[in-house]
Amino acid sequence: MRPVPRVRSVQDTDPAGRQTRGVTSAASDRYRRLAARFTELVSSVPVDAWTNASPCVGWTAVDVLHHVVTTEADLYSRMPFGSVLELRLNEPHDPAPLAAAWTQVSEVIQSTLDTAEHAGLKYDGFFGPTTFAETVDRFYSFDLVVHCWDLARATNMRAYEVFDPAEMTTCQTDFADLSDTMRQPGLLDPELTVADDADEPTKFLAFLGRANN
Repeated sequence: MRPVPRVRSVQDTDPAGRQTRGVTSAASDRYRRLAARFTELVSSVPVDAWTNASPCVGWTAVDVLHHVVTTEADLYSRMPFGSVLELRLNEPHDPAPLAAAWTQVSEVIQSTLDTAEHAGLKYDGFFGPTTFAETVDRFYSFDLVVHCWDLARATNMRAYEVFDPAEMTTCQTDFADLSDTMRQPGLLDPELTVADDADEPTKFLAFLGRANN
């Protein structure tokens, strides 16, 4: 799951560069929007709600935040241009330093997405050739959509449970051909069955293996 990237020149695979720039720009804009919303939620969670159980089996609300922070930091550390981020997590599940670490990590990811040569860097990922921007867009922005809901549901922050219809479509489209591979412990739960007349958010949550109740 964590292959060492084999770097290839962007110019070797996209001489014009136009498509690459378009993809990286869209990925950057999307991450900026989703990260900002996740940051708002993190900063709004009541102190006594961080120990609440989350929809992720065995995880509390603070575990959700810990997952988002550490997986994005890990991605960056495995890039040729990256480095191991010093997150200063003396107590791994203390929400205050985790919130500060999220700000640090998200700013680093955003800055990287805004740097064309880094965003467009090509490497061999787990599912084949990809770029840093494509990896963030397909997997880590997906994580922000899903775990924003998880954290909101765990902490009773109802306003942040509302899904953007375009994001529901994007997430389902991105994972349609990876569904079988991704449905394993620690990644994506088995899809649930819901009524044909269920609303779109409920159907989306069922796709994610989550019940809207």
